[in-house]
Amino acid sequence: MSDNRQLLISAERALATMKEVRDKLSKAGDLGVWDMFGGGLFISFVKHDLLDDAKKCLQNAQHDLDILREQLDTADLQLDCSDSLKTIDIWFDNIIADIMMQDKIKDLKQQVEQTIYQLQNLIAILKA
Repeated sequence: MSDNRQLLISAERALATMKEVRDKLSKAGDLGVWDMFGGGLFISFVKHDLLDDAKKCLQNAQHDLDILREQLDTADLQLDCSDSLKTIDIWFDNIIADIMMQDKIKDLKQQVEQTIYQLQNLIAILKA
């Protein structure tokens, strides 16, 4: 298999996974807004479950992104939600913790969108 073909396969796989991350982050962000307006404990649990799923997806995409790293000028993407922030957000559910989580979700969504854009461009080049 040629190097370009392997890169194309990895890029398409990473793109699909990054789109899945984007979807999970969007859902978590939507729940985060609801949580800021009194969503309660259940919403916090569901939001963090989605964030945990997004983190697993990012880990799955990391292998393909490592292969593409030389072609992409991409930073290492990580969902860094410390256990202490998670605990505070769930158990001491308040507007400050909710806003902090929304900022983390927003920042990662921007990074994911940039990576998706770069992957789409790389795929177009590899297919040309």
